[in-house]
Amino acid sequence: EDIPAQLAKCIITYEDEYMAYHPGVNPIAAAKAWYANIKAGKTKRGASTLAMQVMRMKNRHATRNWYNKIKETFGAVKYSLLTRDKIILREWCEIAPFGGNTIGIKAAALRYFERSIEKLSWSEYALLAVMPNGPSSANLTKNRAALKAKRDFLLKKLYRKGYFDASELALFIDEDLPVETKTI
Repeated sequence: EDIPAQLAKCIITYEDEYMAYHPGVNPIAAAKAWYANIKAGKTKRGASTLAMQVMRMKNRHATRNWYNKIKETFGAVKYSLLTRDKIILREWCEIAPFGGNTIGIKAAALRYFERSIEKLSWSEYALLAVMPNGPSSANLTKNRAALKAKRDFLLKKLYRKGYFDASELALFIDEDLPVETKTI
C-alpha cells in the first residue's frame, strides 16, 4: 500500500533528506555528526538514515553500543542496495514508534487524529513525521511545546522547498496539536 505523497515528503525531509543519493548510510551526515558529538563531548547529533532506523527497529532489543551501530550500518547498506526507497519508507512507517505503545503510522493517525493517513493535513503529516525522532517524548500532554516546535521547523523547511505557499504555511502552523491521545 502506498504512503500518501505529502506524508512521504514530510518523513524524508525530516529524517533522511538525501535518501535518493546514498546507499543506506549518508557519509556527509555521519562526518558532521561525528564532529559535532566530539566537539560537544556527548551525543548531540545523529546521522541515522531511514534504512539504518529500520535496521535498528527490527533489532529493537539490542543494546545501543558501537558494535550494534556498526552492524546496523552494514545491514542498512545491504538493505538499501537490495530494496527500493519506497519499500524502505513503507517499512519504516509500519514499524516506527509513535509514543506510548503506538507502533506504525496508521495506528498513530487513528490514535491522534481519528482518521486514516489519507485524510490528514500537511500539519498532521508533519507531526507524525517528527514523533518517532523521540518516541519516549512523543507525549501530547507533557511535551506539547517541543512537539509543536519540531513540527513547525519541518513545516518551514517544506515551505522553503516549495511544497506550499506562505499563506498555507501560516494556516498549517496555526493548526493545533491534538488535545489528547485517542484510544484505538
